[in-house]
Amino acid sequence: MSSGPPPISSSLKDIKFPKSLTKIGDFSFRQCSSLEQVDLLHTNVEELGDNAFDSCTSFREMKVPDSLQAFGSYVFIDCYELVPSDIDISGYHDTTSEVVTYLRSIQ
Repeated sequence: MSSGPPPISSSLKDIKFPKSLTKIGDFSFRQCSSLEQVDLLHTNVEELGDNAFDSCTSFREMKVPDSLQAFGSYVFIDCYELVPSDIDISGYHDTTSEVVTYLRSIQ
């Protein structure tokens, strides 16, 4: 049995977020296999929770705002199509984050 809530929808392709968004919770978009992109630039998101985009197998691009401060564990696990260069982590200072270490190693 897998942990976390059930998937939102495997047919979800993109999402519009409100400016007031500050966190994407653990497992929020797990197994949204049709999700292709996420644009958070117009939000105040500070944190991406554990496994937030776990198994989003069509996920290719993510735009993050300067307000992003924390990546949870395994945020992008099994996101085979994700292009790491599309995730700007230059302003992110937590160099111990496994996500940041991984993204820097393949950019």
